[in-house]
Amino acid sequence: MAEIYLTKRYGSLVPASEADAEKIHQLPDGEAFRCAFTRPRNMGFHRKYFALLDVLYQCFEPAPPPRPEGMSVAKWEKIMAESPPVKNRDRFRKDIAIATGHHELIINIRGEVRAEARSISFAKMDEAEFAQLYSMTIDYGLQRIATDRTRADIENWIAQILDFT
Repeated sequence: MAEIYLTKRYGSLVPASEADAEKIHQLPDGEAFRCAFTRPRNMGFHRKYFALLDVLYQCFEPAPPPRPEGMSVAKWEKIMAESPPVKNRDRFRKDIAIATGHHELIINIRGEVRAEARSISFAKMDEAEFAQLYSMTIDYGLQRIATDRTRADIENWIAQILDFT
């Protein structure tokens, strides 16, 4: 079943968006539904976090991967020419979460331990934890990715993105 956001207006619950209204419209008439009410985090702050990730992703210029030990330069150059590595937005988001400590350690079937990004879903994080993740993300971004920018530069860029959307 889809998750639907509602807003209380004049004593009644109404869909919070057109998408939520469409989900309600698709529900069959005459059937009962069980609802659990929770107050989601601030949607504006959630959008601001993803705008921050967009800014940092645009600034991110990965270094070329190192040539594996024992591989010839010619072979490595051929591999890189045929299938060069590319940036991936979802991997970037997860790597930022891991780098800022928002992860758990997972052991795989080979006994290797690796960090996996924890969920940032509304159900998994409260507002305070999300604010901490935002703050740590902007700090990390300024130290490691957008090193030629200031916090004000980043915040202005985010504001422009949010004003555009």
